[in-house]
Amino acid sequence: MALENLEGIANVSFGAAITELNGFMLDDWEDGVFTSRDDFTTRGYEETEPGSSATTVSDRPEYGNVSGLVINGSGEVEVDASADGHFPYPGGSLASLDNLTWEIRYRWAGNPNTSGDNVSLTRNSTSFTRGFEGGYHSGYVNNFFQNGDRLLSEMDSGGSLNRLIETAVGNDTNLHTLKTTRDGSGNWELLHDGSSLGTASDTSHTTSDGGGFVGDSPTLTQYPWFKWY
Repeated sequence: MALENLEGIANVSFGAAITELNGFMLDDWEDGVFTSRDDFTTRGYEETEPGSSATTVSDRPEYGNVSGLVINGSGEVEVDASADGHFPYPGGSLASLDNLTWEIRYRWAGNPNTSGDNVSLTRNSTSFTRGFEGGYHSGYVNNFFQNGDRLLSEMDSGGSLNRLIETAVGNDTNLHTLKTTRDGSGNWELLHDGSSLGTASDTSHTTSDGGGFVGDSPTLTQYPWFKWY
């Protein structure tokens, strides 16, 4: 008896299943590299998966323009004054910033003594320029300042930094989580270890092509993971 043609009855695939996680960008640096990354099937995400997201991601981001970033033996990316690096979103662009959350786990390796370090949440420039301001033109950034302040800032195309939310939380060497949220109307909130540092409204930028790290302090900041969803 001839075998029945299965086309149209079922989709059959062979090989390893692809693990998709809630979120549009997740990283934990557990694979120890910035390029040719392990996907989440090969090496599972070290942190808990975000509870909900409009998108899913299967791979750790591929970094470009990396200078001075180091992944230590604990799977943390380390950022100092000489370090920066950029990563594009899969597909090249994030079409909307509505109803998104950015969570960053961080700590200082020692008491910072000058300036601060910065994580670029969104950017609208495909050409990455190294440096404190050039690293995140036209977008939003979290600043970790040496005086203990934590910020959500907006950076315009000319390099001007507009501080939307700024609150002092102090400095120590413990692990902390900085969380930034944006609703569908451009209302932002910044939270530190679950406590609100303030709110602001800003719609200067509505899309993004990537994110990254920009160092401006000789004292290391260390990041075990981030999850953006």
